[in-house]
Amino acid sequence: MKTQRIEVELLKHFDFTQNLIVNNVTTTSRLVNFETDLLVLSKAGYAHGVEIKVSKSDFKNDFKKSHIKTLDMERYFKNLKFFSYAFPSKLLEFAQQNVDERFGLYSISYHENHSQKWYEVDMVRKPKMLFNKKWSDKDILHLAHLGCMRIFNNKLKEL
Repeated sequence: MKTQRIEVELLKHFDFTQNLIVNNVTTTSRLVNFETDLLVLSKAGYAHGVEIKVSKSDFKNDFKKSHIKTLDMERYFKNLKFFSYAFPSKLLEFAQQNVDERFGLYSISYHENHSQKWYEVDMVRKPKMLFNKKWSDKDILHLAHLGCMRIFNNKLKEL
């Protein structure tokens, strides 16, 4: 299963029509000092970061990053109310055994039945609240601006 498929399924799961969802939020932004594959911002102004992993080696590389290794919660996760990992269902056991218990787990599975094909997102473990930071209007506007730049860059790739 590819990262893009997982992103699409998460966009539907977190209801992109009701929440501001931006992919590939990185330390280059003014607002955040972290990176996450998907940032879900609720109407109430609280953020949920989601890291997408497609293989065990992908997970292992993430675990080597200093903020995950040391769980430097205050410095790295302070802008997030929740943080989760999303991955293909074949990695479920590995994720349950290796991901810190504070982080949520979302397993994505593919199903096929006769002529029907579909994906399913299953919240295997609910994330625990990390910080209760509400984003300011200025921060939300900055995130929306970042999302618009992502759309533009994706359109350029399609040309």
